[in-house]
Amino acid sequence: MELKMLSALGSFVIILACVHAQVTRPTTTSSSKSSFKVTTILHPPYLEERPRYYPSMQGNQMYRGFIKDLLDRLAEKGDFDYTLNTVEDGQYGSSDNGTWKGMIGELQRKEADIAAAGLTVTPERLAVVDFTRPIMTTGPTILLKKEQGYKYNIYAKRVFRLLLPFTYGTWLLIVLSFVLTGLVLYGVGRLSPYEWKGRSLDEGFGEECKKYFNARNSFWFALSTLTWQGYSKAPRAISGRIVAGTWWAFTLFILIGYTASLTRQFIVPLPGHTDPPIHSVEDLASQSDIKYGTIEYGSTSAFFRDSPINLFQKMWETMNLDPSVFVNTTKEGIEKVKASDGSYAFIVDASIAEYESGVDEECELITIGEALSQTNQALAVQKGSPLLDILNSAILEMQHNGELLRLQTKWWDWSGTCEARKPTARGSTGGSRGKPAINVEVIDLAFAFIVLAVGLVAGLLCCVGEILFSKRHGKRQSYTPRNAVVEEDAS
Repeated sequence: MELKMLSALGSFVIILACVHAQVTRPTTTSSSKSSFKVTTILHPPYLEERPRYYPSMQGNQMYRGFIKDLLDRLAEKGDFDYTLNTVEDGQYGSSDNGTWKGMIGELQRKEADIAAAGLTVTPERLAVVDFTRPIMTTGPTILLKKEQGYKYNIYAKRVFRLLLPFTYGTWLLIVLSFVLTGLVLYGVGRLSPYEWKGRSLDEGFGEECKKYFNARNSFWFALSTLTWQGYSKAPRAISGRIVAGTWWAFTLFILIGYTASLTRQFIVPLPGHTDPPIHSVEDLASQSDIKYGTIEYGSTSAFFRDSPINLFQKMWETMNLDPSVFVNTTKEGIEKVKASDGSYAFIVDASIAEYESGVDEECELITIGEALSQTNQALAVQKGSPLLDILNSAILEMQHNGELLRLQTKWWDWSGTCEARKPTARGSTGGSRGKPAINVEVIDLAFAFIVLAVGLVAGLLCCVGEILFSKRHGKRQSYTPRNAVVEEDAS
């Protein structure tokens, strides 16, 4: 009897223990999956709330973005569930006398299991949390607002687009070549005894022939042949024909260069702004009109603070002279740039800067130069968490099969409202979608100018030879085929 009672009591204890274990099981989902708390920051395209016209959506469905899609794929591959929660102080993670704030602080205090955002891997953060494999490679870059005048300068640039194929120096040299050729043609026409003026006096072709290559008609000949229209009369003397022939060759080279460059100008769209006052971080550091700053306790400020490069050390000292250049959040920094008229530059991750400049409705934001350094962004977990291996395995698989790249392309596509941006490829620290059109410089047409110069000199020397030959032998001992050319022109 006692054995039966002991057996029944033992069975009751076992059943009670099983019930207790079931109640206290860490998973709370109907699918018996482990559920983890994810701390994050709202900032598109990483993560943002869906529009309010989705009232039926709750929980994770309220959000969209790169991080949301990434976590969905990781949860599917790792067979777990997650709950998104935005970090209370809106910070990524910084240390204040050993006390961590932001998402890193929540991980350290075990208030969250995963930190998922555009979180940069730094040595300080790596000392208190574990990071997964990189989900993106980026780096700090400069975000600036165009000055008011930039909006209107682009229209002037489009009005004079037909002049863009050549640089100012090239256009100036072409005009000088035209003037010089006209003067040489005029000089040869007046001095050579075998040109129209000399023949008209010597052979009685009429007074009209004297005007064929006077000053006005010499320049008209050069201009008409430059546009491939031709001129009713051509030089008759060898000296004049040398000048004309080299001018035609010069014209051919110029038109080829102009046409090729103009085609490129129309294929490559004009940027939505003129050149900004700065083009690189060196320009930014060497001037004083544009103030610059970053998130006060972010990874970018730590980059400047700890950098061994003199340029970045100088910039860090300059920023600390005016604490107002620092901001608390990325959103605050972007609003500060928009509120300025090109007088404040925000140094922020290129992934954010490029997105903001691409979707800006007023097309007022631009990125300057390349990324200042190459940094990795990753998910973070508690130190020693078994989640690290699960997430790393899933991220590695997504990297190998191209899923991660497709997600990046989806959320950083370049079909935004504004074309005035300088995008860089995800996973690199620079680059662009297409090479800009190049203006043809003087050096590119050097051969054409050399040919013309040689031709003009040869024409002048030949003209001198014609004068000497005429004085010694007389004009009627001409080398010009009169029967073929003179009769046609005189008729």
